[in-house]
Amino acid sequence: MSSTAVVLNNIYTGITRYYFPVVFVIGLFTNVANILIFSYGRLRTNICSWYFICLSISQILSLFFNGLYRIIVNGWNNGYDYSQISMDLCKFRIYGSVLSVVLSRHFLCLILLDRWMITSRSASLRNKSSLKYGRWLILFSFVFWMLFSLQVPIGNPSVTLSSGCMPPPGSTYAIFYTVYTIIIGIFPLFIMILFVFLIMKNLRSRGRAIRPSASLTQQTLNHLPIRQSRSYTLLITYAAVTFALYILASSIFRQQFKECCKRIYQQFIRIIHHV
Repeated sequence: MSSTAVVLNNIYTGITRYYFPVVFVIGLFTNVANILIFSYGRLRTNICSWYFICLSISQILSLFFNGLYRIIVNGWNNGYDYSQISMDLCKFRIYGSVLSVVLSRHFLCLILLDRWMITSRSASLRNKSSLKYGRWLILFSFVFWMLFSLQVPIGNPSVTLSSGCMPPPGSTYAIFYTVYTIIIGIFPLFIMILFVFLIMKNLRSRGRAIRPSASLTQQTLNHLPIRQSRSYTLLITYAAVTFALYILASSIFRQQFKECCKRIYQQFIRIIHHV
């Protein structure tokens, strides 16, 4: 009877111990590779490359605060979470987790914003896609979200409660945090969808603007950046939409899914004990 529960627990522990580390290593390797690629040579002069570098840095932070933490707790520490007894450690982990996730979503939106600006027919708008403006925007983005995310350690309790790191259910901050999580999960998705449509509209407009009387070589040269921008945009769109759907689902339904699984597991164990 109890052996079944032990088997299920061993399966979960095995997944955490062997599957999560593989995901962590692959994610860390690919993000470091992105940083090296986009910081090499002439790519450094493109502000969009810097947005990709910041996105990779944010995802590396998320891997450490979320992935590595879960690997240590469930994989090698037998489920014992030190952050449940140290509220300072608890607040630091939650702060880093929230900050890294919101920065990732923010820089995904900036990448699409930059692609929209660079494909615009307005010269003044295209000129704003430069290192001069982009570096200030990157600095402002980090400072703003680092300060705004301080609401997480400030709003969470300073003493150990049954809710652990999270605010007590029904409290004012718990309501605020729930609304904040939903907005952060949904709003970037709509922004990315909007910019995808605007980018595709700009690309179609630029394609029609090419004169048919030009030579074949000139037409090829004119179409080349449009094709590159279209392929680049489709790649970003795929990554952005899938990432947005993931964060939306994880933000809204993660806790409900965990509670549902917990109830099913408890009911399953109860049935086994009565067999």
